[in-house]
Amino acid sequence: MTRELIRDHLKQLHHLLQQQYQPDSETRQMLESLSADIQKVLSGEHDDSTLPPPATIREKVRVALLEFESQHPQISGLVERIADGLAGLGI
Repeated sequence: MTRELIRDHLKQLHHLLQQQYQPDSETRQMLESLSADIQKVLSGEHDDSTLPPPATIREKVRVALLEFESQHPQISGLVERIADGLAGLGI
């Protein structure tokens, strides 16, 4: 999966969250933090010391997936594709 496709999935996820699902503040904060980390990695404009290691980013994605899996299958599908794309990039 390309970086651009991961970015597209992130945009779709943001749209779904804004239009169809209002997560609680803890979940929203976790998703915003995760999205920011992913965007930094994808842009290549980051200092490795300010980002969690790739395994931690993948774990954050997996936690987000579990949060939405049963209640929001469309969102969990996007999160899963993002996780798979990151793994394909070695992140």
